[in-house]
Amino acid sequence: LSTSMVSLHFSRTLWLPAVVMVLFLVASTRAEGYEMVQELNGRVVIPVKSPYPSTYILHFTPNFETFTFTATADIVIQFNGLDKEKVTLNSLGLNYTLAELYVDLAHSARIGGDISILKNESEAAVQFIFGDKVTADKGWLHLEWTGPISNGVDGWYSSQWVDGDKSGYIFTTQMEPVSARKVFPCLDEPGAKATYAIKLTVPSHMEAISNGRLNSVVENDDGTKTCSFQTMPAMSSYLVALVVGEFQATKKYIAPDSLPATAFVPFGINGDPNYSLQVANNSLNYFNWYFDKLYELYKLDLVAIPDFSAGAMENWGLITFRETAMLTNPESPSLLEKQRVAEVVAHEVAHQWFGNLVTMEWWSDLWLNEGFATWAAAKVNDWHQPDWDVWTDFASSYTFSAFELDSLSSTHPVYMSVKRAEEISELFDRISYNKGASLVRMMSEFVGQDNFRAAIKNYIEAKAYDSAHTGVLMGYIQQENDNEADVGFMMRNWINKPGFPIVTVWDDEGTLNFAQERYHPTGSKLQGEFASNWEIPVTYLVKMPGKPPVAYELYLDQQFDEATLPENMRNYEWIKVNPSQVGYYRVNYMDAMQDKLSQNYHKLTTLDRLGVANDLFARFKSGHVDSKQFIEALGAFRNEGSRLVWLDIDNNVEYLQAVLDYIPLRLSYRLKEFLYDLYLPMASRLALSDNTLPQGGLRVLTQMYDLSELPILRSVIFGRLASLEVGEVVEAIMVLFKNEFFPNEGEEPIIIPADLRGVVFKTIARHGQTEFIYKLHEIAIDQSLPSIEQIRAIKALGNRGSRDEILQTLKWVVENVRPTNIPYVFIGAGESKLAEQLAWKFVQENWAALAARMSGQVWPMKRILESVLYYECREEALLELAYWLKHTDIVGLDKTIAQVTERIELNIAFLKSIEKKLPAALETHNLKIKDLREAEFAARAAQAERLQKEAEEIEDILEEL
Repeated sequence: LSTSMVSLHFSRTLWLPAVVMVLFLVASTRAEGYEMVQELNGRVVIPVKSPYPSTYILHFTPNFETFTFTATADIVIQFNGLDKEKVTLNSLGLNYTLAELYVDLAHSARIGGDISILKNESEAAVQFIFGDKVTADKGWLHLEWTGPISNGVDGWYSSQWVDGDKSGYIFTTQMEPVSARKVFPCLDEPGAKATYAIKLTVPSHMEAISNGRLNSVVENDDGTKTCSFQTMPAMSSYLVALVVGEFQATKKYIAPDSLPATAFVPFGINGDPNYSLQVANNSLNYFNWYFDKLYELYKLDLVAIPDFSAGAMENWGLITFRETAMLTNPESPSLLEKQRVAEVVAHEVAHQWFGNLVTMEWWSDLWLNEGFATWAAAKVNDWHQPDWDVWTDFASSYTFSAFELDSLSSTHPVYMSVKRAEEISELFDRISYNKGASLVRMMSEFVGQDNFRAAIKNYIEAKAYDSAHTGVLMGYIQQENDNEADVGFMMRNWINKPGFPIVTVWDDEGTLNFAQERYHPTGSKLQGEFASNWEIPVTYLVKMPGKPPVAYELYLDQQFDEATLPENMRNYEWIKVNPSQVGYYRVNYMDAMQDKLSQNYHKLTTLDRLGVANDLFARFKSGHVDSKQFIEALGAFRNEGSRLVWLDIDNNVEYLQAVLDYIPLRLSYRLKEFLYDLYLPMASRLALSDNTLPQGGLRVLTQMYDLSELPILRSVIFGRLASLEVGEVVEAIMVLFKNEFFPNEGEEPIIIPADLRGVVFKTIARHGQTEFIYKLHEIAIDQSLPSIEQIRAIKALGNRGSRDEILQTLKWVVENVRPTNIPYVFIGAGESKLAEQLAWKFVQENWAALAARMSGQVWPMKRILESVLYYECREEALLELAYWLKHTDIVGLDKTIAQVTERIELNIAFLKSIEKKLPAALETHNLKIKDLREAEFAARAAQAERLQKEAEEIEDILEEL
């Protein structure tokens, strides 16, 4: 391939700043000796013989007028036993103005002669080639350069804040995975650790924040100040953070050592950081104990950034956040808001040890960082908030979410070979995070919590300030493992194979039979290299009448195995395989066992009821249960009281409802009739207002459910009934919106409850009058509102009205809202058939413009593409997608495209499999329910008549007396 390189020659004695000789070398092949990168063990990296940096002394000066920065560096280069003719580092988009090599930091003597600089932007590399061979084992490479402040969301970029008629910019960094090279020349690989001493020269009225504690501030004569920060211990380049801007600061001192934790919030942002500081406090204390190693630094900063691509970034000592992941509503935060903040903050604090102190050796082991931090966040939140039922939420939000992606043929293992930098971004997905966390949970339960903690403590202690790969961690866990099975051997297929098993279990006269196969949504058996068995630590509970459940274990390492029940355990009420959803596998119960479980499901824990419900839908999709069994089993959940079980059921109902929109109306109508009956019992016990409940409802709810469940329950139940266009619900929602935003003259606004705002906005977008729609547009771009409020409005607008209204709305959102919020309008559009298809058309026609608005970022474009095709069931869509891909330049989304294509194929196959049998199952069930309702109504009428007669008789007796 043709490669363009730039060569600059410098000598301090001869070089004139105004005249720089630039030699452009264009060659079809790279000259020997100027190889910038090499392929090593399947990775494209800086050549291993290149000298490496051990210390970076960096000084940055950002310019808020030109949106550029100047920088200097003194980098300690270690030459011992390595190439002494040149140094190769990662660099992208930087313009060098000076390069010299010295014997010491004082620059007392130069070595290496004049330095030539060769840049290769396509390989994101730069070489500093010495005029004279270096004889020393160590040198100080002094560099000066300039670079741009990006308008994207990686490298060093700008983010605007608005406060009324005032506005300003924050300059902030996002280095992970490979954008440190856009800010300073470095060895930009996770295993290449070095110490960092950083200075920032900034306008005097602004805050300057970096990883280390602020050591000193020097006021300069030009209205700037130079801030020097504590030298950081050895860390990876992707953890370096630089933030400059105007902020409101909230400080909290964390026991036991009064560690200062500071929350920085931009002006104009309406959000409360106190809850995130509380979570940070709890998390630091918990992890200080869990790892048996105190937090390494002297401060911890939490910074909210208006424009942020991910949820948060764990920069060591300076965690940056999307606003919604750090700030809660200052008036009345919803439970979901607080849980989201707690999950993200705890996750990032866990990284301060697992990821920052000890780092993955290469990006292939990303799951070690992200999977462990996700699991650890659940542990600390379970300790801090035991009433949240964290592990039930974990199963729903992480394990089941991972199942959906991991069920595809186009999934990938948690350990994924990564060759080049551009492949890395797609690894930040549900497999690395959610499956990784689920495997950590399964492994920790298998080994035992105390043994697992001992292993992690030893691992952290031994590998501090270093990097490691999966095998190293497995070695430490095996040292503490008391089981007969070797942990590393057990986990090898879980880590290196894609997918997961479904375990089928049946009872043959007291002998429990277990069979495993890879789960696939079509029920097809996958052949070849990935069809081998998993080593599954199966657990199951056997419940006898009048006795507590008894736990059993089976190590299923072959396709079939069996276990004999004791004679006194064969007349069981039910058997639950995979109690507490600890194992990363699904369970398929054969007929008799399923019937017993369905009859007694209300006796299970919330977490096990959730597992039964989620497995039920997955088994229906794969054909392990037929339409009749599915409808009857799902109908049994109509009196369910857990918000988490309802959330999971509702997510699956959303899919079923969306897919069935593609077939004749009569089937869609039958489904709506079924869903109305499924949701109605709970709706009759709830209310759309915090202040009113149906007569007797509060008493009934207090007896049946934990009242803390009600806010989310209410959102789920009424949200679905509104989507079914139940007139009374839609009308009541209209009143709620009017009472807050358009109250009658002389009346105070009545605020919509926090848990219902998303449901209300979505319903208004579909059914509201013009002035209501305009109000949603106002909310979507009102930066004085909490970011979560803007997102609710943007998401709702994606699902509005007619064809023309949808297309106009998409165009308006893309042009007017913050780029990081744009994906939400497509997520909203994906929730209805018409809006989804129009959004897909819009994406095809405007892909380049969307990519430009997102500054080429992979993650938001991935979310957009997934959202507009998630429920697509048309054969034509596959042809449209293929044609579009052939004529569109798309970078970094290969895996996403494969997954999107496969989902469409699966949707089509699922629709074909149910469109003949599901109508009959629904009709039979609905008639049965109708008969039951009529019987119930007759019984209630007879009871009322009897009570009335008794009352009249009592009244006659009283009159006689």
